[in-house]
Amino acid sequence: MKLAEIFSDGMVLQANRPVRIFGSGRGTVEIDFLGKKYSLCSEKEEWEAELEPQDFGGPYQMDIKLNGVRKTFHDIVFGDVILCAGQSNMQFEIGLETDGAQTEPNSRVRYFHSDNIEGHGRLRSAMGWLPADQKNIPDFSALAYHIAAGLAQKRDRYIGIVSCVQGASVIRSWLSPEVLTPDVYIPLNERHADSSDPAYAAFNQDGACYAKSFLPVAPYAVSAVIWYQGESDTSVAEGKIYFELLKKLITLWREKLRDKNLPFVIVQICDLDIRADEGWRAIQTAQLRAGREIAGVKTVTSSDVCEHTQIHPSDKRALAEKILDAIEPL
Repeated sequence: MKLAEIFSDGMVLQANRPVRIFGSGRGTVEIDFLGKKYSLCSEKEEWEAELEPQDFGGPYQMDIKLNGVRKTFHDIVFGDVILCAGQSNMQFEIGLETDGAQTEPNSRVRYFHSDNIEGHGRLRSAMGWLPADQKNIPDFSALAYHIAAGLAQKRDRYIGIVSCVQGASVIRSWLSPEVLTPDVYIPLNERHADSSDPAYAAFNQDGACYAKSFLPVAPYAVSAVIWYQGESDTSVAEGKIYFELLKKLITLWREKLRDKNLPFVIVQICDLDIRADEGWRAIQTAQLRAGREIAGVKTVTSSDVCEHTQIHPSDKRALAEKILDAIEPL
């Protein structure tokens, strides 16, 4: 039997939500946590145990036995967990950011990186939850880290970031193929070039990022999702269906994360001087529409706080502040 890699020393569990422990393989599972024991017998290839919600706090210890083999996890805390997902602007690391070297460590922030197909960067899911110390923060998503550090200060609690990112990924790759119905099909020759670029082929197949990066962390309880993606879907044809794909993603991820009202923050792609065209504007419009028409969704505009001369603005702090204002009441 195997435990999902998101369970490790230093993990941040979402406070005041059911704690779901899950993994794969058949056999017996025994969990000893905060004076209570839980057990189950799995006859399927995937298993899940649900523990009682707990208030903010920690650190704690958890014992898990899989088919009698015991593993003890230390330094477990309850805080707020935010899932940060998308393509390269969410993936963009602190080490690449303007003044990134001056970014302060934060003992209240912890980070879990879900593997992607490209294997970009140093971080791997097998590393488990990582502290926001001087060694690790250069490899963290800059936007995610600034959001987390701001939340930790405002809320005075632990903040966990679950990162599901893949540069140049299209939205279709983050969706289960089963929900990609004929009404949202676009021929390959009518899509943005990233969909057919051989360098991106492995992760821009339908459902590829969904299977590799998202499903391994579901149904881990989170308090919100921040989605920053769209630059790779900016053909005219894709712009016409992006809103429908975004609706499908929000519905699907809420289902897999077991929270039909899970808050989403959509980050609108920035104005880009060389892409002030119909397809680009259509994605921006669809993202604004999501904030108006889908319950529990807020859209944060980025054009007023980002450079317009490059697709990867190199300072994410001002945008993080805007996202903080959107997420704080959630």
